[in-house]
Amino acid sequence: MHFIGIGGIGVSALARAFLHWGWRVSGSDSTASEITDDLKRTGIQVYIGNHARPAAATSCDLIIYSLAVRPDNPQLIEARRLGIKTQSYPEALGEITKRYFAITVSGSHGKSTTAAMLALITARAGFDPTVILGTKLKEFGNSNFRPGKSSYLILEADEWARAFLHYFPTIAIVTNIDREHLDTYKNLSGVKRAFAQYAARLPKEGYLILNKHDNNSRFLTQKTQSCVVYFGIKTDSKPFTYSREYASSQARIKRGGRRWPLQIPGIHNQINAEAAWQAAKLLGVKKSIAREALSRYRGAWRRMEQLKIKNLRFKINGGPKTSNLNPSALIYSDYAHHPTEIKATLAAFREKHPNKKLLVIYQPHQIDRLTKLFNDFVHAFDLADELWLLPTYQVAGREYRGRMKTSKELAEKIDRAKYFPSFASVIQRLQNKKNLNRRCIIFMGAGDIDTRMREFFTRVAGKL
Repeated sequence: MHFIGIGGIGVSALARAFLHWGWRVSGSDSTASEITDDLKRTGIQVYIGNHARPAAATSCDLIIYSLAVRPDNPQLIEARRLGIKTQSYPEALGEITKRYFAITVSGSHGKSTTAAMLALITARAGFDPTVILGTKLKEFGNSNFRPGKSSYLILEADEWARAFLHYFPTIAIVTNIDREHLDTYKNLSGVKRAFAQYAARLPKEGYLILNKHDNNSRFLTQKTQSCVVYFGIKTDSKPFTYSREYASSQARIKRGGRRWPLQIPGIHNQINAEAAWQAAKLLGVKKSIAREALSRYRGAWRRMEQLKIKNLRFKINGGPKTSNLNPSALIYSDYAHHPTEIKATLAAFREKHPNKKLLVIYQPHQIDRLTKLFNDFVHAFDLADELWLLPTYQVAGREYRGRMKTSKELAEKIDRAKYFPSFASVIQRLQNKKNLNRRCIIFMGAGDIDTRMREFFTRVAGKL
């Protein structure tokens, strides 16, 4: 089996799964990354670059390709010419869901965390699920795949390019519905129509788990033949939705609202835990087991992930003066790239570090998203004390046509924002800035900002 686009977070999890199931697996990607390096260590042959005819791609039984792969990809064209069976990632995963009792987690925000929480709860309860995630967990050996021996499959179901419409769940969690992936759906109505199709796929004996306080989700009760289960909490006598912004002074949860003993902050994570619990409860899991599992959850890769940096002593501009950062500096990596996620995440950082100033270094992800949600982005960073903006990360195959908004324009609209034309210029400014240890420094975005940031700190401070 050969995977084209194997460096994707979902595709790489599926590659690990097939390797575990006894297949000989290879793959290719346009660029090397932390994920491709990890896959090589498992024994998977990974080719970097779109070679027309690597032997593994033309002498296999099946080729699975990422939805981000273009139709003119040379490997894909050659495989089809040779008559090799090809499937997209969601098509292949959809076939797998037919063989399991599948529990899928979809929604515009919170999928990875909710799926991770549910996986840990059910594993702790002895259900031994197979798990395929869109993030990596320390509890799974820093992997996005957990092999299980039971009939249960927990799957993060992404809605981009209508991928989730290929899956066949018995239980489906919808965390929320928002204006996301508008390059696929055009507008919120288009997003909601896709979720209606998703809900309609559930069997009569299945369950649809919905956030009762999310206005965009409630209509799904009319679109499914399955039983509907609700989750939700209240804050200050008001329903909490993922999109409502709470500073630490505003985040006083109504007594009993903070139900779960989480190590990770944020009201949105409480509600993610509540969603996971409702699914676990349907399986017969005791609440005491769920609480124990959630109390041990340490957070996922690139979700408020703190970087432990040792020996951080590097020169400024090659001169004798050393950096203002020391090993105790608070440096985080976070995947948030949508205005709603940014608001919720920064509120959680305020809760976690109320006495620190928040310095956010943000790389917008995809021109289409920045352009269509530009006004939302203007107010997404209200809880940041400083905002440094990088150029927008452009996603191959998802080019935007029309009048586009730029990161520089966004910086001009936000008082606390500064625009930096390159990652190198951000690092140079960071090295020369005073009082960095009084700040919480957050590298944020879904593009290559995380990879480049880790490469820099690894170079100057040794292995992270």
